[in-house]
Amino acid sequence: ANNCKPQNSKMNEMKVKPTREKLPRRAAATKNYKEPSSSESESELKIPTCTSKEEKSKIQ
Repeated sequence: ANNCKPQNSKMNEMKVKPTREKLPRRAAATKNYKEPSSSESESELKIPTCTSKEEKSKIQ
């Protein structure tokens, strides 16, 4: 019984660890994905501005 308990604990830990690692990894991926998204939004906002400036220059 003593030997079985540690084994079960270790197996549970091994099973829990990958799951726990996957969750933070997914969270990090989501965070990383969100950050570039906001950056992309800023870039998208900046790009039209640049285009507008270029268009203004062309108009001038």
